[in-house]
Amino acid sequence: KYPSISLLLELIREKTGSPCLMSGSGSCCFALCDPNTEDPIRELVAEFWGERAFFRSTRISDIGLTGTEGFSF
Repeated sequence: KYPSISLLLELIREKTGSPCLMSGSGSCCFALCDPNTEDPIRELVAEFWGERAFFRSTRISDIGLTGTEGFSF
């Protein structure tokens, strides 16, 4: 429906190396990144969609339920 979304996700992958996907319905996109690539991704989204684009930052927390520390990809 919106081919420009795929173009933005590809640009994020190329520029930052961060894996990113679109939700099934396309209403949401997300990227898995380290703290150093958050700002470059935010800048790419703003460049592509404008300053009013919605952007939310969060993190996956390891609370000791897994055998490894943190999240890696």
